[in-house]
Amino acid sequence: MAAAPKAPKPRATVRCSNCLQLGHNKKSCSADPSIVASASRKSSRPRAKRSFGDDFVESDRGDGSDEEENGINSEEELIDGSDAESDGGGEFDWIPYELEERDVRMTRSNVQYNPSEYPAFKAQPPPGPNKAAYNASKTLSPQDYWRLFFTDEIIGQFVLATNAYGRKHNKKWEDCTASEFHSFLAVILILGVVQYPNRTLAFSEGVFGNSFIRSVFTLDRFNALVTAWHYEDMTEMTQQERQNAMKSDPFYPVKSFTDIMAQRFMTMYNCGQKIDIDEQSVHWKGRHICRVYNPKKNDKWHFRIYALNDSSTGYMANFFLYQGKTEVREENVSATLNPLNVLLRNKKFHNKNHILFTDNWYTSVPALEFVVSIGLHYVGTVKANKKSLPKRFSKTGPTKRRRGDVEAHKTTIAGKDAYFVAWMDNKPVHVLSTIMSFMGNCQRFVMEPNGRLEKKKVAQPSVIQLYNSGMGGTDLFDQRMSYIRPKVKSKKWMPRIFTHLLNAAVVNAYIMYRADRVDENDRYSITDFLCALTVDVIMQRQDELRRASLPAERPSNLPKQLSTWSRCDFRLQGMHFPAQIPVENENRDPHDDRYRRGLCMLCKAKVNTQCAECGVFLCQETIQNCFRAFHCKPRLK
Repeated sequence: MAAAPKAPKPRATVRCSNCLQLGHNKKSCSADPSIVASASRKSSRPRAKRSFGDDFVESDRGDGSDEEENGINSEEELIDGSDAESDGGGEFDWIPYELEERDVRMTRSNVQYNPSEYPAFKAQPPPGPNKAAYNASKTLSPQDYWRLFFTDEIIGQFVLATNAYGRKHNKKWEDCTASEFHSFLAVILILGVVQYPNRTLAFSEGVFGNSFIRSVFTLDRFNALVTAWHYEDMTEMTQQERQNAMKSDPFYPVKSFTDIMAQRFMTMYNCGQKIDIDEQSVHWKGRHICRVYNPKKNDKWHFRIYALNDSSTGYMANFFLYQGKTEVREENVSATLNPLNVLLRNKKFHNKNHILFTDNWYTSVPALEFVVSIGLHYVGTVKANKKSLPKRFSKTGPTKRRRGDVEAHKTTIAGKDAYFVAWMDNKPVHVLSTIMSFMGNCQRFVMEPNGRLEKKKVAQPSVIQLYNSGMGGTDLFDQRMSYIRPKVKSKKWMPRIFTHLLNAAVVNAYIMYRADRVDENDRYSITDFLCALTVDVIMQRQDELRRASLPAERPSNLPKQLSTWSRCDFRLQGMHFPAQIPVENENRDPHDDRYRRGLCMLCKAKVNTQCAECGVFLCQETIQNCFRAFHCKPRLK
């Protein structure tokens, strides 16, 4: 018996986004848009309150949902107004106002504000390296600047945890020292500049091998250090204790390290007036609960880091790791506001008239209220579907504006004037700020009817170039990191975090180095800085190994058995040279080239070369060089 056909689902009733009535859409609506817009402000739904100390601001998401929790940016432009997100101007009374026209061609470095229109920066102490935090009376080398971040305490903790892990999981483990760990980090930085398809090639003795790296490490030792690389000693914890720690904080093994590095970054530098907040990505395709997927990024699978940077120099002053759904936020704080709440928690930025720049993922009216409440100014592009904003420009359709059209509105938020500017370029640009704009112009190529591109003046509000001048700090920092980014392959996720922050410390040290040497060569690049840093560290390690290899006292009775030689340190110390000893014969002809012969200690081949110090016959064949193996291998077989 055939089943009865299912009844069709009832079609959803169409609701007009202009007048909010059922039965028709916006195109067939006959209501006046200006009257409907004013009425929709009064009928906006209630919003949840958010508390920051004694200030109460409104949440841009009443349900606290995270729009980008999985990393996918849902940037759908609801230009014409959506009942869910774009519900008009809310309780703020946005008043249209005309921008003052000035005949100024504006660029990123030429935004000419009058002193009364621009906030005065209360810079105490002045921007730049915080010389009170280190000894600035003497000239510091690149290594000295880098060690301001990777201090002896941090290196000591790395050595302690790495040795603990190595002893437990590697039967052939030999304890690492602070000097060896410094050279280990230097080799990682070298591998960031000199890219190899695999580590084996870098440690090989062929044409592509790096003798500078081989002078301090063997491949096996380097791989052993990468495997045992830890900051937290978790060897004494039970499996249940480790699971509980990871549940409470998925980044528990690196949490204390990232907190210390963020504090060191904050202490060593004073940011200028313009600062920006943006995100960084650390490539990781393995398994982790906090891994993020974003198809728009070069590294689609990655860990996300929220960073606060100085806009002019790119110095990273603060950061924290994004923890996804396990992230603990304050009550009623949305995912877009939380980075601002965490990164600006330090009172170092409060009430100094810093100007904060953000992109359209962070910018909202609640974000502006929070920033104003702690004494900062705010400039940011804003999505067209954010709430509590006036009418926006449409991207397409009959109401699309011409290039250069501008509309500006202002209101009062948290006791300070706030401005919303909509400008039409190739597509609409919406900016929310606390700094007044004026009307200038910019150069744009415009297609003429004859098909030729002509450069013409186009009206442009000043806040656009102000935003361009202040939003590039994090991008500048990422650009410098990309030149020297090390890629140490590992099955564990922790080395990815360690190498990223190692790279960040080098970039910050380079920025401080350049700031203290403003009169020196401007062409001193970050690769020059890294070269000086790594050579200094590697040469110190080479000197230490050379001192350890000074000739030891020769034993009175040299071993004769291979097993005894394996435990003798004399063969591994000092300088050893191959020699050929002539046959002892009183009637020997001076031109006789016969030498004493014997069996090679390792391969048992009959040879006439032996070590002059050890008195052992050893061959020097090209393929199997027993002389080198005898004096280099810790254990002989």
